[in-house]
Amino acid sequence: MTLLAFLLRVIRLDFQPLWWDEGYSVYFAKMSIPAMVEATSLDIHPPFYYALLHWWISLMGASPVALRLFSVFVGVLTVPLLYAFARALLGREVATLAALLLALSPFHVYYSQEVRMYGLVTLLGLASTHFLVLLVLEAEGEARQFHLCRLVVGYVLFAALALYTQYYAVFILLAHLVISVTFWRTSRRFIKLREAHFSRIWALPLAAMALYLPWVVYAGMRLAAYIEGKKAIEQYQPLSLPYFVARYLVAFGMGHLPPQREWALWVGGSILALLALAGLWRMRSRTVALVVVIAYLIVPLSGGFVVNLLYPFHPRYFERILLLALPPYLLFLALGIQTFVYWQGRSLCKKTGVLILVAGLSALSLFYFYTVPRYPEDDYRPLAELVSRLSGPEDVLLCVYPWQVGYFQSYCPRECPSPSPVASSEWGEELQSQLEAFLEGGRKIWFPAFQARGAILENRVEKYLLERAYPVLNKWFGTTRLLLFAPPVEAAYQPTKVRFGEFLELEGYAVGDERVESGHGVVRVKLQWRKLKDSESEFRVRLRLVDVNDRTWAQRDSGPAGDNYPFQKWEPEEENSDPHGLLVPAGVPPGRYELRLSVYSVDEEKSLEAFDGVPPEPSLEYTLGAVEVLVPKEPPGIRALPIEEELRANLGGRALLLGYALPDGP
Repeated sequence: MTLLAFLLRVIRLDFQPLWWDEGYSVYFAKMSIPAMVEATSLDIHPPFYYALLHWWISLMGASPVALRLFSVFVGVLTVPLLYAFARALLGREVATLAALLLALSPFHVYYSQEVRMYGLVTLLGLASTHFLVLLVLEAEGEARQFHLCRLVVGYVLFAALALYTQYYAVFILLAHLVISVTFWRTSRRFIKLREAHFSRIWALPLAAMALYLPWVVYAGMRLAAYIEGKKAIEQYQPLSLPYFVARYLVAFGMGHLPPQREWALWVGGSILALLALAGLWRMRSRTVALVVVIAYLIVPLSGGFVVNLLYPFHPRYFERILLLALPPYLLFLALGIQTFVYWQGRSLCKKTGVLILVAGLSALSLFYFYTVPRYPEDDYRPLAELVSRLSGPEDVLLCVYPWQVGYFQSYCPRECPSPSPVASSEWGEELQSQLEAFLEGGRKIWFPAFQARGAILENRVEKYLLERAYPVLNKWFGTTRLLLFAPPVEAAYQPTKVRFGEFLELEGYAVGDERVESGHGVVRVKLQWRKLKDSESEFRVRLRLVDVNDRTWAQRDSGPAGDNYPFQKWEPEEENSDPHGLLVPAGVPPGRYELRLSVYSVDEEKSLEAFDGVPPEPSLEYTLGAVEVLVPKEPPGIRALPIEEELRANLGGRALLLGYALPDGP
């Protein structure tokens, strides 16, 4: 079963993209330990998971697969631990079935592949509960004192570490307190233990909480302020108790399904929940197991519901927050399956049938997990790949959100520029000074502008850079626009009068770069336009770098002001300056090229005639000047070249054919 759990958790480990919370995990884990402690005191989770991930990264690296292997390792360890826990309470048969259910659990598989702390707190919570159960079940005797001491130390250690992993772990300790006090007051075995050295087992959860007290003192007020701010911003409404419980029971059984398969989630989850209720009925005669498992499940769910009332928070997949309560649910489910099999006599047919049903429901959920991306609009892999190919060694990668920093630290830790968080989360002098320092240093700025949360700060940054720099790239990747700006440059202004059709006139221009390196060089051009009259068509500007054979080696198509102020919005006779940056890609041979300008109608896919009043006849392009492309001082890597098919063919020891790309054609 452990091997089965491992296989299910490593299948397609690199399929799902990292999402925001995983980006935060990488961001925190890449910090030094002191900086991590300080940063997580201002966040929604304590630092222990991030500290473990920090050490894991130092050994395995920060690629998505390496990061997720840590979660896989934690998830797989939970399976034999659940077996030991269930065997101590309910016997070998139920323990085997419970371990099998955990190995197959879609809910657990999901979070055994996610770079978050939910799997770890589940493991630590289960370990501490197991130690508590062993203490409850241990017989009294002087010869057992050393063993009891180890159990006490193990319990306090794992319980405290669970608290330092996720704040919701406090509900596990409250469950332990309920269990301990219940047996201390009612069980003869506990009466004997009360008279021994380890009598006050009910005090052990308090001892673990005492170890947690320094963090509460250090981070408590900051956490309260963070939660209040988050509540005010997100404004979720509390869930009703029936819906809250139903969501968790369904998730415990079926995990998550795509929205269009929501009906299957509820049908399958309801079937499994009914089996779990049968297990609860079957457990009524086993006092120790009943008290332990009910408290282990009900107290965290009750605590989560109270938090939901006070600080409602239920985004998509919110059930992950209480993954730590999955083990007791699976014990009820295992006992329910056993009850169904034994009802009116044992039946191999019934046992096989119910196991096939459970495995089938699990397979359905896992199929969608392995084949349907959960956050396709936030997949930064193609974005990071483009940045890694086109960025230069002196470029800047500016990120508004910490999770963006984590993405780039994982997807391209060496190929991309080191991500730089914004100096302030609010627009002001501090952030302006940061941007100005980048531009004065002559550095290109890559800016992934996230658009799904209003993009207020992103728009201010973009506006500021458009006024001072040259827009080079503006490309959408799901919910993010990837922007690239080249720094300002001194350039001689060339007045001219070039009409483009009946609608636009080029009043002048300035070409800031007559000599550029291929790979990372940018030809910076500033155009001065005057609109002659209105048109129903949308016009875009095209810059081309062409050789003597009219072959295009670099091209940029854009509306004015980086697509932010289209010609359609201009008033007749309005004049504006329009900066453009043309990136010269890797692989452009050294030599002289012409820089040509055209304006075309997007609707008609037709270029306007350009005429400067000098014969011959008007053409479809206007030549702005010549540009000399130089061999780069630092050759770009192979990934920067436009290679579709990689070969690496040795041509007689004199050259290496890296690969080729073919144009589209019949």
